[in-house]
Parts: sequence; C-alpha cells; structure tokens
Amino acid sequence: MQMEFHMTWHGLLLAGLSCISLSGCGDNAAQPKIRRNDTGITSCADNQHARLQCPVTGFPGQHESGRDVTDSNDSDGHAGFSFTKLDKDGHDLSSDAKAWSCVRDNVTGLIWEIKTTSGLQNKDATYTWYQENPKINAGFIGIKNGGHCEGSDCDTSGYVSALNKQELCGYHDWRMPNVDELSSITNLNESAPAIDARYFPETVAAAYWTSVPVATLPANAWDVYFKGGGSDWDNKQNLLHVRLVRGGK
Repeated sequence: MQMEFHMTWHGLLLAGLSCISLSGCGDNAAQPKIRRNDTGITSCADNQHARLQCPVTGFPGQHESGRDVTDSNDSDGHAGFSFTKLDKDGHDLSSDAKAWSCVRDNVTGLIWEIKTTSGLQNKDATYTWYQENPKINAGFIGIKNGGHCEGSDCDTSGYVSALNKQELCGYHDWRMPNVDELSSITNLNESAPAIDARYFPETVAAAYWTSVPVATLPANAWDVYFKGGGSDWDNKQNLLHVRLVRGGK
C-alpha cells in the first residue's frame, strides 16, 4: 500500500490550516521532499476481519501497488523497505551483521542513528524540544535541558550538538528529522514498536520529536508515535525520545 500521512484529527484541527506540512514550515520547509517508503502493510481486510491474505474478494484496491508489491524482499528490510547496516566509520555491513552503528535507507538515501542501552544514545533517554533559531522555532524557543539523559544537555539541540561532536559513523551533520522523514521508517505492519526491529533495535514504542513546530501553536511541536506509527503534536516541555538523521538535503 502507498504511504499515507497518519495523523489524528485532533492534532490536525488544533494545529490550524496555516501550515500543515510533513516537511515543516519556514526554513524547515526548504528541505526537498524525500522519496517515500511504502507502508509495510502486506495483508488485506474485509468489513469484519484484518490481516487476511490478499486479494480479498469484494474488497479490491488493497496491496496492489507500491514498493511492498513491486520491490518486496525481506532480505534487506520488511517488504518494500531497503536498509543497509553501517559500522562506526560509515562502511557498509552485511544484513546479518550482529553489531552496527547506523542504518542507511536505500530508498530515501537518509542515514539514521541506532539507539543503544546506555550512554549518549540510550534508548530510554528523553528530551524537551529546544531550538534557538527563530526562523524554525515558530516563535517559541522551547525548554532547555528538561529531559532525562546522559552525555548531553537533555533537549533536542543539546543532543544534536553532542552526537555531532562524537562524529557517529564518520559524520558531523546529524540533525533532527522532519515529520516526513521520521514517518518514512515507520512500518505499519508492526506495532509497539512500528518499525523493522531487525535494523532499528532498541526502539521504544513511544513518541519521538521531529524538528517541526506547530505554526499556529508555537509552544508545541510535531512528533511520530512508534507504538502505531501515527503523527501528532506535543507541548515542547514534554519529555519525548529522539532519533537523529543525516543526508537528504
């Protein structure tokens, strides 16, 4: 099935219509649209049952197009997803590698950090949303160092700065993803977490911050919820998780 934007009507209505964009507003919107992954959903449904084998008589139009049909190959990611594991220096590894530091999405070209069980990239670390640049904070800077973490200020900007100093996988241009980018790695065939855990282990089934503030509610910013794969917004003082990305510009 083709990728769609999964956002609650609650979030959509409260956000207003002056800026509803997967890739952000203002300077955030300057990033070009990325190629989209498919949803990861490979089953079908009727009016009573889900997760049925496709096709379902009388319920056409399900799982008939998109990468999950044309490029389905579980050897490098579920269905139409295509990922490559990278070592600490950014070199390609085999799909069966037991240790890796980053993941390249071969469809979007984006490179993602991998979470760990301790240290700077601890999966359980939480952060407040904080951005000093007035061009991309919608007029509200957020809350500095309000989360619970180790190795950095526990806010989104502090974490970005710390990971870039570490030069994870040989790079120092790590940044916060926009909604479109972070949604691109959600696997809606899975839940809790809604991601391919073979490539993204230690993913918490919870909300992860994006770089995008809510234009009409500047004390809030968009997130992607990895329990089910949907998107909504949270107050910038709330404690959410973070996964950084690079590339795509």
